[in-house]
Amino acid sequence: MLAILVKRAGHLVEKDDLMKLVWPDSFVEESNVARIVHTLRKNLGEDHDGNKFIETVAKRGYRFVAEVTSAENVPAILTDGGAVAAEDYFPEFMGQADAKNTTVPNENRPVAESRRGPWFLLIGGGFLTALVLIAVLSFDWQATKNNHKVSIAVMPLRSISSHEKDTNYRLAVADSLVAQLSSASDLTVKPLSASWQYLDTDKDAVAAGKELKVDYVLASNYQIAEGKIRVTSQLINVERGSVEDTFKSEREIAGSFQTQDRIAADVGDAVIKRFGILAGDVVRRRGTASEDAYRYVLQAAYTVDNKMSNGPAPALELLDKAIALDPNYARAYAVRAYAYRRAAWQPWALGISVEDHYLRAKEAVETALRLDPNSSDAYTVIGEIKDTYEWKSDEADAAHRRSIELDPNSAHARRFYALFLMNEERFDDAIEQIKAGIEIEPASVFGQRILGQVLYRERRYDEAIAQLKRVLEMDPQFREGSGMIWHSYYLKGDRETAYREFRGGGEKAAEGKSIGAVRLAALDKAYADSGWEGVFRSEAETLENGGNAGRGMSAVSVYIGLGDYDKAIAALEQIAAGRNRAAVLSAGPWLDPLRPDPRFQALMKRLGY
Repeated sequence: MLAILVKRAGHLVEKDDLMKLVWPDSFVEESNVARIVHTLRKNLGEDHDGNKFIETVAKRGYRFVAEVTSAENVPAILTDGGAVAAEDYFPEFMGQADAKNTTVPNENRPVAESRRGPWFLLIGGGFLTALVLIAVLSFDWQATKNNHKVSIAVMPLRSISSHEKDTNYRLAVADSLVAQLSSASDLTVKPLSASWQYLDTDKDAVAAGKELKVDYVLASNYQIAEGKIRVTSQLINVERGSVEDTFKSEREIAGSFQTQDRIAADVGDAVIKRFGILAGDVVRRRGTASEDAYRYVLQAAYTVDNKMSNGPAPALELLDKAIALDPNYARAYAVRAYAYRRAAWQPWALGISVEDHYLRAKEAVETALRLDPNSSDAYTVIGEIKDTYEWKSDEADAAHRRSIELDPNSAHARRFYALFLMNEERFDDAIEQIKAGIEIEPASVFGQRILGQVLYRERRYDEAIAQLKRVLEMDPQFREGSGMIWHSYYLKGDRETAYREFRGGGEKAAEGKSIGAVRLAALDKAYADSGWEGVFRSEAETLENGGNAGRGMSAVSVYIGLGDYDKAIAALEQIAAGRNRAAVLSAGPWLDPLRPDPRFQALMKRLGY
């Protein structure tokens, strides 16, 4: 492993590549890579005083960061079969650097000068053989027998006192705990975004764990008194529904992230030890030295994901505060761009046009990328803007792929890439991405909604109906889901069930939650008199008199249902004028009767399809 890392000094070596090269014919657990790296660091003399050899790139792999000088005569590496030259044994790594007196710099960051000497060239095979023996001794053979990694979710903290509901602690300490636990390679830790939806709910931790599909939940509460914060955390076995262990931490309230990180170290390390596994390097990527700016952005990101029903104003206010404290905080601008992008669907909320929403999102995301060219969140928004507003599919695709490359564990990035792929009618790829996102955040309503949309757009109507009904149980206000359900029944030929679904469940609709009692009675009469044609005509009259169509019924749906393709295409042109091409295609298979029409084809060409 050392030979592989040194050969690619300054370059990232992915964990998968290491495993394939070190154990080409065997199945091993990923945790063995971390154990051997730990052993190498110890034997190389790595410490905290500037002697740094191997850098961990979180969730990806490792990079040899000490400066390396190649020799003209490459020493042989001892193998079972005798001496083999390094370039013969690792031909795939040749060509990365000039083999003669070439200095390979570290990639992207300065590195403190490390201790090195002639021994560092690995003259002879004895030292490498010793390292291999050490690695073999540290190999956990039991780990190869069980491919299941323990999965755990960290819940937002709860305050013991009702008047102490400080979101700073509830989310910030949980965020630090996620980072601490993620240092253990044998643990699968859900990102905070997977569990923060439970922040303002009283959902039982076991029920939350089942929704998140994890083995364990770490549920914590806190109390502030006399300048200290006390945290009590319970490790809950989801399958058994029982508390397996309790951990406590009490710390003085200090600044510069000290309090939350010390609590996370106390509790997180105890949890890792409880599982009998090894911790690794803790990676914290906050992007700012300002505690308050970080917490404002964390709260804003939570608000955009979970509290957008009343518009983006509350999130934007938090982001303004963060940017005032740290104008160079890239994530603040990335979240700001996302807030404006989402608000483009709610132009009434800020009283500005859809175009202004996009322009503000673009300005914010360009600032985010200038400050941090490796911001996954920023690339996700860039992909959305390139797709839905600028109509540049190739650039959108590249941005979305870059977002996932930068953060493969981002459900957010995968969800929006799935939406893009769906609109491109690359349905297999879309389902692959959204299922990967759902695996990361199983309880995300947004992710489950997108899966239903993709199934509907692919014309897998029975699967779409089942999925969308599950989503409506999670989110009864998902109006678009109701529309896709009745569309699915209609398109598969079950017109009677389609009308029942359109009607909205009878009594529920009559309660005023969708159509309203008077309107419902008029639709029932129209359907009784002349079936779906009567319903479409009734809805058209409502639209032409300045009213809103009924549950899940848009002008496009109405006019296609009536066979009035002139008005249907005019309605689509009006939608396209709002610069959101995804909205033009939202009716999916319902648009099929228009596809042979040259006017529809011309519109699709203008939209870049």
